[in-house]
Amino acid sequence: ARRRIQWIRNDLAECDPDGKAARNIRQWKDCVDYYACVAGTSKESFDRIFPDLADKSRLVYNVIDADQMRRSAANEPDPYHSFGPGLRVVTVCRLADKAKGLFRMLRIHQKLVREGFTHKWFLVGDGPDREAVQLAVEKEGLLDSFFLLGRQSNPFPYYKFADISATLSFYEGLCGTVNEAKIMGKPLIATEFSGIHEQIVDGVGGLIVANQEDAIYHGMKKILSDESLRAKLTNTALAKEIADDQWKLQMLHDLIMGEKQ
Repeated sequence: ARRRIQWIRNDLAECDPDGKAARNIRQWKDCVDYYACVAGTSKESFDRIFPDLADKSRLVYNVIDADQMRRSAANEPDPYHSFGPGLRVVTVCRLADKAKGLFRMLRIHQKLVREGFTHKWFLVGDGPDREAVQLAVEKEGLLDSFFLLGRQSNPFPYYKFADISATLSFYEGLCGTVNEAKIMGKPLIATEFSGIHEQIVDGVGGLIVANQEDAIYHGMKKILSDESLRAKLTNTALAKEIADDQWKLQMLHDLIMGEKQ
């Protein structure tokens, strides 16, 4: 290959506790020309762990293609129509508890239901913990309010017709579902993980809460009960650099051509 570029799609300080990724990066470092980090916090983490490779790391946000996302949702029917009334919370993610905090999410939902916060929560996605989460939903008697919808080839109608998008992961790189929710103009609640402050401003583009169960619970109470807050957060307020695909493509072009940044 003319150039070899390795994508760093997460915060290695958070997601690599056993050092496996770090060992692989070290093993192949002489074969890689650049490391494309998808968030500023991911780049900072990479540079701390590999100071000798910092001159090869570059910030390149994920390409979004917002127009294609909107076209994917246009003219699609409401996928929730058969679930009845109530506020709709959607979480689009890989069903892996280690990263996405699925059982934490379920406990928060259960507590909210018991306290009278009427809403329905929809998980869109598949993964290794799907069966375990489904069993927990059944065991806790939440079959009428917490729904696992599986992998969807077109997730954008699920954003479009939701009232709230919730991204409550333990860790991320630069979270694609945050970008997708905001492109679709949805009120967003997200935990404080790598990249989130680069994507949105707290209270403007979404509600950012501490990455702790109690903080998420109080944040969910707030966004469920405050219609004016949801209206305020119903916007497409992504950071300019995140939304600018032309800038990202130029960065990739420059890396491929080997031009110095």
